[in-house]
Amino acid sequence: MTLIQIINTILVLILPGMIALCYVIAQFQIQKMPGHQRTALEQFARIAVRYVEQEHADAPNKKALALAYTSDFFRLFSLPVPPRDVLEVAIGAAMHEISR
Repeated sequence: MTLIQIINTILVLILPGMIALCYVIAQFQIQKMPGHQRTALEQFARIAVRYVEQEHADAPNKKALALAYTSDFFRLFSLPVPPRDVLEVAIGAAMHEISR
């Protein structure tokens, strides 16, 4: 076997694994991007507000409950939790949407 054949054999065996590893790393980084975080914030806020409206309809602190659920969602999905002010605005907007 010549040196070129050895290099070709190594590349054929190693290259697919390296491409798969790069793909996994890229997907991990995409989930951590701010655009993904904004989409998650909208979804998590709506889900939390709906849940609080259904399960805790008579609770006096609905906004605080929704805020806690939303930040828990971020932690459960291993996403960075946005600042509290941002969470409060998203929860307020979701509550306004549901009340209409």
